[in-house]
Amino acid sequence: MSYGTLLRTLDGLRREAPPSFKSYHPHSSDLEAVNQARAKAFIHLFLKVRFGIADFDSRQENVCDGTQDGGVDGHDGRRRC
Repeated sequence: MSYGTLLRTLDGLRREAPPSFKSYHPHSSDLEAVNQARAKAFIHLFLKVRFGIADFDSRQENVCDGTQDGGVDGHDGRRRC
């Protein structure tokens, strides 16, 4: 997979986010915010591929990306953050 393909994939996952999830839809000129949104989309990619969680909302429930997450960014649903 090329880097361009990865970015297109992550951007596609970001587009799955409802408009109310503003952190996934930053302005394209804010490169830092776009990179942070792509980082969260990468967690979604992991959850989608590894655990087969297809629905955005279901994946979002399993994302633990924050300052107090102990280094865990996502889980399979058996544990809560």
